Order: sequence, then structure tokens, then C-alpha cells
Amino acid sequence: MTTQAPTLRVVPFLVDEGVEVIAGHGTFNLLAVEELLRAVATGAPRGKFGIAFAEGSDNRLLRRTGNDEALIQGAVRLVKELNAGHFFVILMRDAFPIQVLNNVKMLATTVNVQVASGNSIHAVVADLADISAVIGFSDGRGPTQIESAQERRGRRAIVRKLGYLESDP
Repeated sequence: MTTQAPTLRVVPFLVDEGVEVIAGHGTFNLLAVEELLRAVATGAPRGKFGIAFAEGSDNRLLRRTGNDEALIQGAVRLVKELNAGHFFVILMRDAFPIQVLNNVKMLATTVNVQVASGNSIHAVVADLADISAVIGFSDGRGPTQIESAQERRGRRAIVRKLGYLESDP
């Protein structure tokens, strides 16, 4: 057993404009990538997506799937940069995490979802000898002001237009 302190590093998730990201931990890698595929495809059937999942044991394969080769390769690149076992990345275009997030979270093979965003995100990774762990994410920037009444009305109008809210309380 080692007592060496981990080295922290930051991995920026560099993705194209309009690409949404979901990332988290999973288990039972033989099944997980197929379940993730089904969860995303059924939640956002018109969306484009790529999924990568890193095995944490055995052959330590990087499994991948999706319906858009560029998004698949982008997810593979990010999982390689993280270098952490049992971790998955989903990249989506023409879809939003809210469409698939509950599907992904409800999978028996999903341990947790750490981030779901279209913002600029960065992973914080702890490296120790030959293992790495994703310990968190930054997601966007902190607030600079409190939402005004006019901004609140505008936000609620957008949410209603998207079909997530029927009327004001």
C-alpha cells in the first residue's frame, strides 16, 4: 500500500460549439456501453452522439459506440485524457442532457453522473502511481448578479416554449 500523495491535474473538455457533455462513473463495463447507447438513443432519437467507456480491470479496453463518428472519436479522446477506469463520456449534438439524463442515471450500470452541460467544463483528476480518479468538474463560471424580474420572465418564457413548463405559478 502506498502513502504517496496524489498529483492533481486539470483536463479541459475541448469540444466543438453546440456539443453537450455527460460524464460519470459506471460499472459492469461489458453491459454499460450498450445500456448507455440505448438510454441516449431512446431519449434523443434525432440526436447525434458518441459514447466512450473505460474498463477499469481485465484488459482495460476503451469501449465506444454511437451514431456520429466525430462525436465517438471526441468521447474516446476525452476518456483517454482522463485515464480513469470505469468512467464514461457521452458527447451529443442536436440534443440536450435533459432529454437523456434520467435514462442514464436510472441504469443499473451507472454509478453516478458528475457533469451534464454544454458549458466550458474542466475535469479535476487525481493521479496516483498507475491509477487515476476523476474527482470533480468545473461547469461554467460563478454568478455575477441576481436575476431581475424581467430576466426571470424571459427564462420562464424559454422554458415554456421548450415544453417544460405550462404556466407561471
